[in-house]
Amino acid sequence: MRGRRKVVAVGAFFTTVALAAVGVVVWGGELDRDLSVSVAAPDPIQNESAQIALAELAQLEEAESEAAIADYRRDYFGGGWATVGGCSIRNLVLERDLVDVQWLGADCVVAGGTLHDPYTGKQLEFQHDAVAEDTNPGSQGVQIDHVVSLRAAWFGGAYLWTAEERETFANDLDNLVAVDGPANNSKNALGPSDWFVPENAAHRCSFATQYVQVNANWQLSISNADRAALRAQLERCV
Repeated sequence: MRGRRKVVAVGAFFTTVALAAVGVVVWGGELDRDLSVSVAAPDPIQNESAQIALAELAQLEEAESEAAIADYRRDYFGGGWATVGGCSIRNLVLERDLVDVQWLGADCVVAGGTLHDPYTGKQLEFQHDAVAEDTNPGSQGVQIDHVVSLRAAWFGGAYLWTAEERETFANDLDNLVAVDGPANNSKNALGPSDWFVPENAAHRCSFATQYVQVNANWQLSISNADRAALRAQLERCV
């Protein structure tokens, strides 16, 4: 049940694999941000992509009963966002997913930008707490979501991984997306059987495909209820 993306050191993983996923390259310890490749919010899915996801979904194992597994705790997946080249994963995701990005001084901190939110379909103006206007919700207005929640990963097999592997998963750029804060809070740790992008039907095919791909990449198991919800959606996408 171990995932395919296994590494010896989290730091080495981030500088070679995770950053490559978004076109970010580290040279001599300096961050060269080339965001020509984006993985956060996939484009509207084509029939072939949905068919591939359906085939991958059929190969995912059924998750064990949660009662047979130790309770989930957030700290099993590390203490927070990893830092790569002086930038936190949160800021790398914001830089990737927002347009018209503004920076907070010389630090690698995103101060503002515009998000075309995949979870609500709305256009949101992100402002960091340090510069937020009174009418703006600040940093909590745009949050970073784990498409496959850490809790789902835990019960899907991550409880068998090393702490290092779990921290790598928690910072996997393929599983992270900048979204509307309230929508993210509504989703929380729910799986597709309980939450399926209720405010933006146009994103459901992309969400289903991304959800399946992350589970397949990490060889995680999935509940029968989530499998049924994903299959029903993907069948509408082909």
